[in-house]
Amino acid sequence: MARLIQEQTGGDLHLIQTQEKYPADFDELRDLNHEEMAEGYLPPLVESNLDVSQYSTVFIGYPVWATDVPQAVLSFLQEYDLSGKTVIPFCTHGGYGAGDSYSTIRENSHAAQSPEGLAINAEEIYEAESVITDWLNSISL
Repeated sequence: MARLIQEQTGGDLHLIQTQEKYPADFDELRDLNHEEMAEGYLPPLVESNLDVSQYSTVFIGYPVWATDVPQAVLSFLQEYDLSGKTVIPFCTHGGYGAGDSYSTIRENSHAAQSPEGLAINAEEIYEAESVITDWLNSISL
């Protein structure tokens, strides 16, 4: 999704990357995610020279975990000041939609504007190019 959005908008890509890698095993990942959410733990991110001040619009992409954004996304939103910007969420999910993630992005980004995001079932991602294009057109980007 990020690459298609980047290609169609001419934007830049930035990877939100935690210092410690998440487990590849789904059950371990799920359990760790639930633990991080329950504790309000924000994993430290890999250092970056990203300068968000040069952007007026920022897309935030993520997989939906337990009906919300991964804690690493909250780490990003805490580390970078997006207040006054247009912040647009997009996500993949396993069949339950965006859950609470759009409101979590709005609240934690302090965005001036946050158009409706896009949620695509992970199983349908490879056929979603036209859906992404239509969505970008609908939000005038």
